[in-house]
Amino acid sequence: MGHPGWSDDIDAELARVARELDSARDRLSEVEARAEAAKGLVVVRVGPDHRVRELKLDSRVMRLGSHELAEAITQAVNSAVDEVAARTQEIVAPLMDGPSDIQDSTRELLKELDQRFGL
Repeated sequence: MGHPGWSDDIDAELARVARELDSARDRLSEVEARAEAAKGLVVVRVGPDHRVRELKLDSRVMRLGSHELAEAITQAVNSAVDEVAARTQEIVAPLMDGPSDIQDSTRELLKELDQRFGL
């Protein structure tokens, strides 16, 4: 079932790497964060693309001045974006660091393919 001339180890490693990448892609697509400001009067939800998905303003927020309201919205958005970025980094970091990561596996696979097939 594998590729002609490739060892079962290469096929197994490629399948493992593909599974890890698919899993990371799925988890990345689900990342979102919710943040509040002004004692909960401003609530923001940000998606994996760092775009605001939802902004809720409690009616009591209108008692704030425009400058305070702008600061509260900015604070909530920035907090949510920071959280999405941190969660994204948590998902991506294992793919980029460490001795058993995808990057090292891929490098080893490429070396083996080059040795076998002169790629």
